[in-house]
Amino acid sequence: MEKLQEIVANAETYNPDLVQKCQTEIEIRTKAVGLAAKAENTAEEELKRIVAEPMTYAPEWIYACELQLAKIQQIKNAEEKKRREEARLKAEAEAAQKKAEREAWWKKNCRFVYAGIAASVALILVLYFTSNGWHHKQGIKAVSEKNNIEKAIKHLSKIKNSKSEVYADAQYNLFLINLNDQRDTAEACKNLRNAVCNNNWMESVGAYTYYARYKADGAMEPYISKDLSVAADLYLESPYYEDKLCAVECLFNDKKYDKAVDAFERNRFQVDSDNQTLAIAQRCAALVYRYGLHSNEPDWKTALDYFKKSFEYHGGTAEDYAEYGDLLVLSYLNGNIYDIKHAAEYYEKAYFLAAADNVFKQSYKDRHDIAAAVYGAYEADSKIPYYEKTYPKWDSYTFSIGSYHGMTRHSYPNRYAKGWGIFKFDEAKEIRLSKWNDGDATGMTLSVSANGYRLGEGYGPSGHIKKGIINWKGNKEIGTFDKWTMTKGVEYNIHGKVINRK
Repeated sequence: MEKLQEIVANAETYNPDLVQKCQTEIEIRTKAVGLAAKAENTAEEELKRIVAEPMTYAPEWIYACELQLAKIQQIKNAEEKKRREEARLKAEAEAAQKKAEREAWWKKNCRFVYAGIAASVALILVLYFTSNGWHHKQGIKAVSEKNNIEKAIKHLSKIKNSKSEVYADAQYNLFLINLNDQRDTAEACKNLRNAVCNNNWMESVGAYTYYARYKADGAMEPYISKDLSVAADLYLESPYYEDKLCAVECLFNDKKYDKAVDAFERNRFQVDSDNQTLAIAQRCAALVYRYGLHSNEPDWKTALDYFKKSFEYHGGTAEDYAEYGDLLVLSYLNGNIYDIKHAAEYYEKAYFLAAADNVFKQSYKDRHDIAAAVYGAYEADSKIPYYEKTYPKWDSYTFSIGSYHGMTRHSYPNRYAKGWGIFKFDEAKEIRLSKWNDGDATGMTLSVSANGYRLGEGYGPSGHIKKGIINWKGNKEIGTFDKWTMTKGVEYNIHGKVINRK
């Protein structure tokens, strides 16, 4: 108000319009003083409505209402400030009271708190020193560092919970201790069964390796029974490809030939070529392909390849070498006489490797002698200059169902088998080796086909034998025969087990 009056009093100093506005404002404020009481008696909501409609009411009344609204707001602000201060003081008082209560409680109960902490620490220590992890650590330490077997057994035997992550390894180590140190096979096998109870190879690879092996070979019967099917399943669940290949032999011996080949083909490329397990699996696969045991036709070429690969690093049994010799004879379907030479070499290996009580030992020698004689006839003839050759000489001729390659006599215009030679039947996939007189064998005959072989005293083109061996898809009959029927002798399956006697 004073500033407005100063401007009016010094009108000559200020802009006339400003002076006029100041005079007007003074008049409004002066008149508003008389309206103050009325404004005080007007409700707040009404005041706000009046102020919001300045064009409806006189300026002095508008001003009086604004002043009253300002007073009301000041009162509200003061009340809010007071309320906040009271709330602050109350909160401080409550906090102080709670602090005092806590201090009083702690003074009264602190000894009990310290006692509880000490008890908890003691409990934690007790739990640790009685935990599966601690017992496992101490047991393994006793075995590896101090070789204290009694201490190892004491600690490892404390681990009872099969769900513990160290249970399988503890049982596996107990198995090794009881097997090698305590010489308690029954307890060792119990430990081993416990070690594999969760069917998880990664808990203890060693335990599962031993258990699968015992299931496969029956070495721990009666404590762990032989079960080829279970062994195969265990091996196939292994995370390691070499173990998966172990399943091949199990499946083969369990006569599950399709599964054996499948396991072999899926895993053979994952293992080094010089691995013994791979060599054994290759042998099994070779026999399956050789005789078409896997619901397919015999595949002698694949069998030949797998046998060859298995021999490269780990050799084979006497029977393996003999089988390979048979396949080399059959390879003469391709017309390479050196296959006969190599066949004789493998028959010889089989003979010298075979044990004295091997019922087929003599057959290895007989097959060697026949193959060697055939190749010897060829070799001797090849050394004679062509112009010096006379019949009988090495020659060949064809007939309706095959061809002959070997020592031959000549009766113009035909040629006939005369001496050691080879009859080849391409369609039937059969090779016959013997010493011939026309179409008749004069001694021991070896006939190899896609399905097996016949070895014995042969007569005529029929290939019948009177005495010897007939091998059909791996099953061997050794004895005497009336055409194709064994009249007296023993039959063995492909696994070497006797299945029939006459």
